[in-house]
Amino acid sequence: AAFVDTPFEIAVAIRQPDAPKLAVAELTEVTSEEGAIFRSADDELISYRVEVAAPGCDVTPTHYVIKLRPGTDSRIYFYHITPRGKGTLSILINAYQVGDDALVAQTRLHMAVSLPVNAQSADFTILFAPLLQDVFRVAPGEAQLVAHQKIVALQMEVSKGVDAQDEVMAGLIQDLVDVAPNIAMSICAIFTNSSLGNLVGPTTRYVLKRIAG
Repeated sequence: AAFVDTPFEIAVAIRQPDAPKLAVAELTEVTSEEGAIFRSADDELISYRVEVAAPGCDVTPTHYVIKLRPGTDSRIYFYHITPRGKGTLSILINAYQVGDDALVAQTRLHMAVSLPVNAQSADFTILFAPLLQDVFRVAPGEAQLVAHQKIVALQMEVSKGVDAQDEVMAGLIQDLVDVAPNIAMSICAIFTNSSLGNLVGPTTRYVLKRIAG
């Protein structure tokens, strides 16, 4: 996962098919694609231009030109990617052979981009404010404290973004309705909000459908 306005690194290398797997201590995910080479027997150097395309992101640098002798591996090159919006990020790593600009290899990556935790917390505090108001307006006095605690816990869970646990959210929603049945529709309204749509898993969806009647 990545976060809005927070840079992360992509490491790229051009290697022979029998070379060891690329390993960088700080990077946990590795992917590779086979490529083609177009050269004559007299070519002592092959030049590649490796570009990273990431819509909605700042990419630094935009490309490297890598020169290799036939049968050799390159060193590792790093790109900094800074997402500027949340959602699903699609990254293309394209390797072109310099000269005729033939595309010789392409790798595609997907990852989820979320708001940083502090930004998410502020966003969700606003989103959950009407629910808190409903609790103090319609819930019985003895249930208000318990319901408030459940709402805070639910807000903290959804602020985890893609790491939020479906079963935990579903359980907290059910607990809320158990102590304050009159706020069921307010809960459903919050989770139809587009900013939470990608967090609703099958268990949470089932509970929301049940409490909506």
